[in-house]
Amino acid sequence: MSGLFPDEPPGLERELGELLDRVQAHLRQAGAKCVLRKGRPASGAAVHRAEAQLGLLLPQQLKDVYLRYGNGVLFRWERGADRGRLDLPTAEGLVEQYRGWKEVVLWKDGYDFPHVADPGRARDTYAGMKSWLPLVVQGDGDAFCVVTGPGGNPVVFHRHDWDDGGTGENGHRVAADLLSFLRDWAGVCFTAPTGLCWPAAFTAGGVAWTAGHFKDKYVIRAVLADRGSP
Repeated sequence: MSGLFPDEPPGLERELGELLDRVQAHLRQAGAKCVLRKGRPASGAAVHRAEAQLGLLLPQQLKDVYLRYGNGVLFRWERGADRGRLDLPTAEGLVEQYRGWKEVVLWKDGYDFPHVADPGRARDTYAGMKSWLPLVVQGDGDAFCVVTGPGGNPVVFHRHDWDDGGTGENGHRVAADLLSFLRDWAGVCFTAPTGLCWPAAFTAGGVAWTAGHFKDKYVIRAVLADRGSP
């Protein structure tokens, strides 16, 4: 089994479990109701099958989540009108999600991108988007995506209206990799920013995971301190 994990030390499943435990403890102390469901770890064959269907190689950390922690993770909570949610699809669900992404987003081969300031930049952006996997999809079509392929696998933010005005850029980098993103987002209990506008919380280096952009009662400073966030 250890041969499946060449790049990660043992304990990924323990780290994710402890991270979610810390979030649940904080929320329950605040009076929130929490639900956590995860599938059994996927088989290596299931992950390889998903990669073949996607036509993309999964980043190692995402593979390790599927193989070590669970094939699909749903964590949700609510307290009155407040709520948060982490919903990572199964490997099979990721394939279906990517098929929908291709139909809705990746249909613009040969498109001139006439509504942006720099169509050439937009064409380069679009070419790069073909290596993105939409992992956490928002209701308006925005999505947190993990970049596949060599050269690092950061998490980037896809704006559904990226080519309707603007410079032709898309894919603000929110974290260096998937685990960094999960650790950071756990520090605000998997909530959306106040005002529900993610770009309003963006900084040059990622996201301002602070009470200035997220409700203070759901900011877990000890978790953010472990990550080096302010």
